[in-house]
Formats: sequence, structure tokens, C-alpha cells
Amino acid sequence: MLNINVNKQRFYLSHDQEVICVAVSCSDGSYIASAELASSPAIHIWSKKSLETQCVLKGLHTQGVHLMQFTYDNKYLVTCGLTNPSACIIYDWHAGEVVISTSIHAPTQEIFLLQDIARDRHKNIDNEEVMID
Repeated sequence: MLNINVNKQRFYLSHDQEVICVAVSCSDGSYIASAELASSPAIHIWSKKSLETQCVLKGLHTQGVHLMQFTYDNKYLVTCGLTNPSACIIYDWHAGEVVISTSIHAPTQEIFLLQDIARDRHKNIDNEEVMID
């Protein structure tokens, strides 16, 4: 974490393997999820302010996690693995539990969450903009 105002940097040092993916919580940016490149990669969720680990999720992905996104309310974390087919997992990360897991048979490039899409469409309507699909 780099504080550009005072030009000082702090580091989260709890990973054992190379980190290949990072996601920031949506509602307030207070949590960071970071994922490893490893045969049994760990996903760490930690506090941006204190750098303290909140949760470590491990055991379902293989080779690595290359995409992650928090839901708009920060309750869930969606993850996609590197393998083909790839595991796509939704975690209730506060509880450290899997909500749902499925397999995707094509390369995954981006995560779109329905709540986020609905919220964005609502914003566009409020701003009297037209969204063309």
C-alpha cells in the first residue's frame, strides 16, 4: 500500500507464493483480496488499513486464481481459476464458506455481477442516459 501523500509504502507479507490477482472491495475499498499462483493457491482477504488478514480461502482452485471480484455489498467474493475447465466459486468470505461452485469450459476474461449491472442501469436511468446493448 503506497501512501502518495507521505511517500511511504507498507506491504502485506502473508502469502507464501507469487500473487497474480488482486481485487478491492466495492462499497468502501476497505478490504483487499489477493490470490496466488500455486498448485493449491490461497486467497487472502485483508484489511487495507491495518494489513491484518481477515480470512484465507484455500483448497478448491488448482494452479492459480486469475480473476476475483467482491459483490457490491462486500458479502461475497467471486473467483475464477486458471485451469481449463476452470472453477468459478462464490464465497461467503466472512464465514469462509463456499456458496456455490461451478465449472467453466471456456477462458474467463471478466466477471460481471448482476447486482452491479442492475445498479449501473439504474444510475443511467436516473441520469437520463440511454444504454445501448
